[in-house]
Amino acid sequence: MSATALQPTVGHARFTLAAGNAGRSQGHAGLHQAVFETEFTEELKKFDIRTWIAYGDDAQIVPIGASGLPSPMHVQGATLEVYAGGSQGLTATQADECSADRPAFIQLRD
Repeated sequence: MSATALQPTVGHARFTLAAGNAGRSQGHAGLHQAVFETEFTEELKKFDIRTWIAYGDDAQIVPIGASGLPSPMHVQGATLEVYAGGSQGLTATQADECSADRPAFIQLRD
């Protein structure tokens, strides 16, 4: 993922306003840089434990096609769980569903 691959969306603008109202501008600037300007592919390749990747198919800040779908290709043995209608805050907005799926992943054995 490169900085030019992602274009800000209405969801990003809303998140920017919420984050700006909720925290310090330095923290927001750091988040923007991490999300839009940092390439994490090499770090993902270093994962050496089973990894559960939960992603919403309606994520707007970082769309699923830009991050969620490619991530398991870089993390050996990763499990991708896609949540219909899920957004960036899916562990809060779909907490019951995510919480129900986590134990199943934990119980899986290699």
